[in-house]
Amino acid sequence: MKLLTAVKFIILAHASCHAPSVLCTKGGMGGNNNSTASTEDSNKDERNLASSLSTDYKYTRNYLTIIEPENFITVFPNGAPNIGSGTTSLVGSSTIQKGGVYDPADIDLVNKLNGVESEDLTPEVIDFFMDEDLALEAVGGFKFAGDRQPKQPVPPGDSAFFYHGECVATSAINSPSPFQDKQRQLGPGGFDLDALDAFLASFTVTSHTCNLNICLGGGGFNCIAFYSGTSFVFDVGEQISRSNPICGGDVVCGRKLDYNDDVPESFNGEIKLPPPFPSTIIGGTGSFEGIEGTVDIATICGTTGPILSVEPSGTPTRRLEPGMMFNQNRLGLIVQTISIKSNMPLPVAP
Repeated sequence: MKLLTAVKFIILAHASCHAPSVLCTKGGMGGNNNSTASTEDSNKDERNLASSLSTDYKYTRNYLTIIEPENFITVFPNGAPNIGSGTTSLVGSSTIQKGGVYDPADIDLVNKLNGVESEDLTPEVIDFFMDEDLALEAVGGFKFAGDRQPKQPVPPGDSAFFYHGECVATSAINSPSPFQDKQRQLGPGGFDLDALDAFLASFTVTSHTCNLNICLGGGGFNCIAFYSGTSFVFDVGEQISRSNPICGGDVVCGRKLDYNDDVPESFNGEIKLPPPFPSTIIGGTGSFEGIEGTVDIATICGTTGPILSVEPSGTPTRRLEPGMMFNQNRLGLIVQTISIKSNMPLPVAP
């Protein structure tokens, strides 16, 4: 009988810890705790949880960040993609970015429907093509993502207002490389440029994770950290442009052209804006300690994308593969909107 009584006691105690609306806590079998107090605590916890999950945050504000192309860097886990060998993947590639933060009212955006013009050329691009006229012939008319750019000059802003972070591609797709045969020259007369364009355009990121940070004053110590880990379908390969290496008459960017060489045509990819994506605030520093909320990020202006130069065989240059090289000097600025909803007041950017 004693054994049966003990078993019944254990069963009743176990059942009480799984009864609806009754919170079983450590030490709940003794002391002054009772089921009424536990029920009230449980309801309070549920109300607090529902409140913390609410997206109806009281404070909202929009910011703009402007990112220079040299401050928007993509790093691959095994170096640059090897198009010739077919070992190409965007998975694990990391994009590191930083830029100043501005009030949207202080930044004017102008239409750039004609694409790159002489005033858009940078010293780095001119140096790459060895001459301003040659550079304009090679990339003139290339489209900017969004067909807009910030009006120059961009205001200096405030050094305590900035944005930075990293996004990593967690899944991606691309077509098999048509250039796995290393004997095939990647240049005029050596392969099909249409096949190259189609292969490059196939690179698509399908998801990413981002750890980002925006600082809003306080000497750069009042910062908000946010995280995103979502679907992100972006046709990265379509952003790649292919320049025309023929830079004036019978000269190929400083090298005399052989009359037997074909002349490849320049190609500006489908320069589109990446999709917007949501983020969740995960913490803050300085005056933002204890902040909660959400962040929406959208790119509204972009660059021409990386420029791939395809050159006749025999041209002395730094290449990914024979006859091909990337020019990392993209033209244009990247502009993103950062929309924050939070439980704390947010300052106006200077």
